[in-house]
Amino acid sequence: MQDFVTVSSRCAVYAVSDDFSGEQLNNSMIPTAYRSVIEGRVILEDYVSVGTGSTILPGVKLEEGAAVGAMSFVKHTLEGWKIYAGAPCRYVKDRNQNMKQLRAVLQNSGEYEESR
Repeated sequence: MQDFVTVSSRCAVYAVSDDFSGEQLNNSMIPTAYRSVIEGRVILEDYVSVGTGSTILPGVKLEEGAAVGAMSFVKHTLEGWKIYAGAPCRYVKDRNQNMKQLRAVLQNSGEYEESR
Protein backbone atom coordinates (compact mmCIF):
# COMPACT_ATOMS: atom_id res chain seq x y z
CA MET A 1 0.00 0.00 0.00
CA GLN A 2 1.45 3.31 -1.04
CA ASP A 3 0.75 6.92 -0.03
CA PHE A 4 -2.62 8.69 0.17
CA VAL A 5 -4.53 5.42 -0.15
CA THR A 6 -8.01 5.04 1.36
CA VAL A 7 -9.52 1.66 2.16
CA SER A 8 -12.95 2.22 3.69
CA SER A 9 -14.59 0.13 6.39
CA ARG A 10 -15.64 -3.50 5.90
CA CYS A 11 -13.45 -4.11 2.88
CA ALA A 12 -11.96 -7.56 2.32
CA VAL A 13 -8.54 -7.81 0.68
CA TYR A 14 -7.39 -11.36 -0.05
CA ALA A 15 -3.87 -12.46 -0.98
CA VAL A 16 -4.87 -16.16 -0.94
CA SER A 17 -8.03 -18.00 -1.97
CA ASP A 18 -9.10 -21.51 -2.89
CA ASP A 19 -10.16 -22.65 -6.36
CA PHE A 20 -13.87 -23.43 -6.02
CA SER A 21 -14.21 -25.26 -9.38
CA GLY A 22 -14.66 -28.62 -7.62
CA GLU A 23 -11.55 -30.21 -9.10
CA GLN A 24 -9.78 -30.02 -5.73
CA LEU A 25 -10.86 -29.86 -2.11
CA ASN A 26 -11.14 -26.40 -0.63
CA ASN A 27 -10.71 -25.55 3.01
CA SER A 28 -7.78 -24.02 4.85
CA MET A 29 -7.62 -27.12 7.08
CA ILE A 30 -7.02 -29.50 4.12
CA PRO A 31 -3.36 -30.28 3.23
CA THR A 32 -2.19 -28.25 0.23
CA ALA A 33 -1.60 -31.41 -1.85
CA TYR A 34 -5.39 -31.76 -2.10
CA ARG A 35 -6.13 -28.09 -2.75
CA SER A 36 -5.66 -25.65 -5.60
CA VAL A 37 -4.64 -22.39 -3.96
CA ILE A 38 -4.82 -19.09 -5.80
CA GLU A 39 -2.41 -16.52 -4.41
CA GLY A 40 -0.88 -13.22 -5.38
CA ARG A 41 0.17 -9.88 -3.97
CA VAL A 42 -2.42 -7.14 -3.84
CA ILE A 43 -0.91 -3.76 -4.73
CA LEU A 44 -2.56 -0.41 -4.02
CA GLU A 45 -0.59 2.42 -5.61
CA ASP A 46 -0.67 6.13 -4.64
CA TYR A 47 -4.07 7.88 -4.47
CA VAL A 48 -6.13 4.67 -4.67
CA SER A 49 -9.56 4.76 -3.01
CA VAL A 50 -11.59 1.66 -2.17
CA GLY A 51 -15.22 2.15 -1.15
CA THR A 52 -16.97 0.56 1.83
CA GLY A 53 -17.67 -3.16 1.67
CA SER A 54 -15.60 -3.87 -1.43
CA THR A 55 -13.78 -7.16 -2.03
CA ILE A 56 -10.38 -7.44 -3.74
CA LEU A 57 -9.09 -10.85 -4.86
CA PRO A 58 -5.49 -12.18 -4.96
CA GLY A 59 -3.08 -10.80 -7.56
CA VAL A 60 -4.96 -7.55 -8.15
CA LYS A 61 -3.12 -4.28 -8.74
CA LEU A 62 -4.95 -0.98 -8.41
CA GLU A 63 -2.82 1.42 -10.42
CA GLU A 64 -2.16 4.99 -9.28
CA GLY A 65 -5.37 6.94 -8.74
CA ALA A 66 -7.82 4.10 -9.37
CA ALA A 67 -11.06 4.42 -7.40
CA VAL A 68 -13.49 1.62 -6.57
CA GLY A 69 -17.08 2.36 -5.55
CA ALA A 70 -18.75 0.86 -2.47
CA MET A 71 -19.71 -2.83 -2.50
CA SER A 72 -17.58 -3.56 -5.57
CA PHE A 73 -15.95 -6.88 -6.45
CA VAL A 74 -12.44 -6.51 -7.93
CA LYS A 75 -10.94 -9.57 -9.59
CA HIS A 76 -8.43 -8.06 -12.03
CA THR A 77 -5.95 -5.18 -12.29
CA LEU A 78 -7.56 -1.76 -12.68
CA GLU A 79 -6.08 1.06 -14.77
CA GLY A 80 -5.06 4.23 -13.00
CA TRP A 81 -7.08 7.44 -12.78
CA LYS A 82 -10.37 5.76 -13.56
CA ILE A 83 -13.44 5.12 -11.40
CA TYR A 84 -14.93 1.62 -11.24
CA ALA A 85 -18.02 0.19 -9.51
CA GLY A 86 -20.14 -2.93 -9.35
CA ALA A 87 -19.91 -6.67 -8.87
CA PRO A 88 -17.89 -7.42 -10.87
CA CYS A 89 -16.56 -3.90 -11.10
CA ARG A 90 -16.69 -2.06 -14.40
CA TYR A 91 -15.29 1.22 -15.67
CA VAL A 92 -17.55 4.20 -14.86
CA LYS A 93 -15.55 7.30 -15.83
CA ASP A 94 -12.16 8.98 -15.68
CA ARG A 95 -10.97 10.40 -12.36
CA ASN A 96 -9.65 13.93 -11.84
CA GLN A 97 -5.94 14.10 -10.95
CA ASN A 98 -6.09 17.38 -8.99
CA MET A 99 -5.17 15.52 -5.79
CA LYS A 100 -1.55 15.35 -6.98
CA GLN A 101 -1.34 19.16 -6.80
CA LEU A 102 -3.17 19.23 -3.46
CA ARG A 103 -0.65 16.75 -2.06
CA ALA A 104 2.22 19.10 -2.92
CA VAL A 105 0.40 22.06 -1.36
CA LEU A 106 -0.29 20.05 1.82
CA GLN A 107 3.29 18.82 2.09
CA ASN A 108 4.63 22.37 1.73
CA SER A 109 2.15 23.83 4.23
CA GLY A 110 3.80 22.41 7.33
CA GLU A 111 0.47 20.82 8.35
CA TYR A 112 1.50 17.36 7.23
CA GLU A 113 4.41 15.16 8.20
CA GLU A 114 5.41 12.08 6.20
CA SER A 115 5.34 8.91 8.31
CA ARG A 116 8.38 7.35 6.65
